[in-house]
Amino acid sequence: MRFTGRPRGAIPHRMFVSFRTFARCRTGGRPIRGLLWLIALAGCDRPHRAPADNEAVAIAEPAAAVAAPDGRAAPEQPPVDPAAAAAFRTLFGGDEMMSTLDDAVTFRPGGLVRSGEAEILIARGTRASSAHPDPGYIGAWYLRRDRSALAIAAAYPRLVAAGTFGDPPDWRMRDDLGDQPVLEVDGFGMWFGHAFTCTTLVALGPRGPRTLLGPVLTGYEYESDPDDPGDEPSADTRGSIRYDQAHDRFIIAYAGTVRGTVTYARAGARYRPTSSNAAAREARRCSG
Repeated sequence: MRFTGRPRGAIPHRMFVSFRTFARCRTGGRPIRGLLWLIALAGCDRPHRAPADNEAVAIAEPAAAVAAPDGRAAPEQPPVDPAAAAAFRTLFGGDEMMSTLDDAVTFRPGGLVRSGEAEILIARGTRASSAHPDPGYIGAWYLRRDRSALAIAAAYPRLVAAGTFGDPPDWRMRDDLGDQPVLEVDGFGMWFGHAFTCTTLVALGPRGPRTLLGPVLTGYEYESDPDDPGDEPSADTRGSIRYDQAHDRFIIAYAGTVRGTVTYARAGARYRPTSSNAAAREARRCSG
């Protein structure tokens, strides 16, 4: 099994929200309050809900990246596996590819994953629109070789939609969550001072991807306003996901303001919660 993902470097693994997103939602180091929220964050009421699971979408011809309406630069990209970059250029004719879903999305190479005999290209998609609720994407392209020539066997550009302001979510590969390589995608965002990390797990099987879990909450933070006695209390909760192979179930362990575990048992192709405690209610905050 060979895969490459986002290096963690000096950035903590569970960042609740990127600095740029945080900066757009805060001013002067304190949350924006009252009517200003309605002006600054109109329509930013809850985390984005991902599209239908594993929906294959036709991709457009290679094209130059589309500038976002606000003129923002493309988000900082993690180092790319050279083999993934070479495969991307072979398939799409350059270092970027524009796909038209419900909006223009520019994909850039991320990494290569091998699952059995299948080779899978992972790419990060930046959405041209930049409204607060607009997610970015993680896409997957299953590859085949025809007499040594590289071609696309199946495309899943909208495999996972997560995050805000059109920026692509964070991702990494895990080999400790079952028999197949699992793509872990973290979407970050802030809504009215509440910072969320919402995580989705996708098994990359040799015949195609399968969503296992999510989106579930793995990070939450709120900083109370000390000058507002009626404000809700501060909160800081973190969740970690592990797989119990003996019982074929996922377990999220929460620490911080909310403590406890949530168990997800197999129900068909996906895993569903079997817990009904406070931690289970916390996990569901990303799915509404």
